[in-house]
Amino acid sequence: MLGHAGKKLLFMGQDFGQYSEWSEARSIDWYLLEQEENRSLHNFLRDLLHLYQEYPAFYEADYEYEGFSWVNADDSSRSIYSFIRNCKKTIWGKRRKRKREQERRRVLYQAGKLSVRKAFSLS
Repeated sequence: MLGHAGKKLLFMGQDFGQYSEWSEARSIDWYLLEQEENRSLHNFLRDLLHLYQEYPAFYEADYEYEGFSWVNADDSSRSIYSFIRNCKKTIWGKRRKRKREQERRRVLYQAGKLSVRKAFSLS
């Protein structure tokens, strides 16, 4: 789940489907890249990582609450997870909008209190 929040960890050989577990006693099985399946996996992951780098929403707000939100995590019948990732620009825009709305409500609340006070003081 490359789009899910958190940093990605691809260990030695996982990017091209090495069959055996990594060992410090031997090198990575680079010869596997000569096989079509392994080369295709390697190219697919390469393209995904380029996509990851191109769109800041994938990495910028990993540790921000607003950086990730579930759309649907319960579609087990189709094995689908759906979620939204937000970049900091989007988060800041939402925060500014929320702050403006809170300020507007505060002003309306205070104006309402003033008009109630006026109504009672006039009667």
